[in-house]
Amino acid sequence: MKAKALLIVIIALACQMQLTGLMAKDTATRPASEIAINPVFLAAGTLSTECETLVKPHWSVGANLWYEYSDVEARFAYLKLLYHPYHTNLKGFGIGASAGMITRYREKDKPNQKSSDTAPTLGAIAQHNWLLGKNDNWLLGIGFNLHAILKDYDSNSPLRRVDGDLRLMTGYAW
Repeated sequence: MKAKALLIVIIALACQMQLTGLMAKDTATRPASEIAINPVFLAAGTLSTECETLVKPHWSVGANLWYEYSDVEARFAYLKLLYHPYHTNLKGFGIGASAGMITRYREKDKPNQKSSDTAPTLGAIAQHNWLLGKNDNWLLGIGFNLHAILKDYDSNSPLRRVDGDLRLMTGYAW
């Protein structure tokens, strides 16, 4: 029993040291954080928002939320880990992985479908950011996230094996 507890403590400390290294910020990589919204989809009845922060030069983590409030078909949230190969900050091209949850709702023309179904997702994301203004504080971003459903689901489920979202963001970076 003591050996198991010691092993757990060693693993926890190793994980904590790795996370501490990842979270160290380099002051030469500004702006290092952003918050943004998709104004095009907002007008169409969908709140699509994100936040992202640099955890190490070339590496960022973030969270996205997609919330349809008009003609609701799906709602989802995911975390993302991105690698920015050409810049040490959030500027330019980024590629990475996403993991989250999706809820899809019954399609209007399919009354025999379940009313909703929820599943975990795993995906791939690609994006590009432009940082504008005197201090690179204004963000314009495009991209997409393709994610696969990670569970078996019934034939009458509104879930789709592969789903995705389009990223058309504008926001503030600091």
